Amino acid sequence: MRLALHDWSALDASARAALLTRPSVVIGARIQAAVAEILADVRRRGDDAVRDFTLRFDGVELTRKSFQKHGRGIDFFPGVETWFGRMNHFAKSKGVKLEHYIISSGIKEMIEGCRIGKEFKTIYASSFLYDQNGIAKWPAQAVNYTTKTQFLFRINKGCLDVWDT
Repeated sequence: MRLALHDWSALDASARAALLTRPSVVIGARIQAAVAEILADVRRRGDDAVRDFTLRFDGVELTRKSFQKHGRGIDFFPGVETWFGRMNHFAKSKGVKLEHYIISSGIKEMIEGCRIGKEFKTIYASSFLYDQNGIAKWPAQAVNYTTKTQFLFRINKGCLDVWDT
């Protein structure tokens, strides 16, 4: 199938409108019923239903343990896992105090679970509020470009707790 090319400036208003019209989509009754059932369950059970469907459709359990397990599966480029020890040794030989931090919009528990997670003095990353069973209930910390600069400031000032204002 060839991609149709159009010169927008050469088209009149009706031709432009026709190009912008979305094609109709026919959704079968079986799919509509399945979607309606999912939506009804989410309305009834809220986040518990969303977590159940995430496990059912994506195979991901939204728990601290599950995130840490996913972190253990991260593959690193050659040399990453030995880099920290080498840098620590070099810094010590020069009389330098070296600390490692990570600031990421990724999931904190995945970083904690990965093989280099223990190398960081503090991990600043997005995280969840967990219940007594370790099930993620609500976002607790979101990290974006703005908060990343705030964490750099905190590290520089020695205020490492995210709750310390």
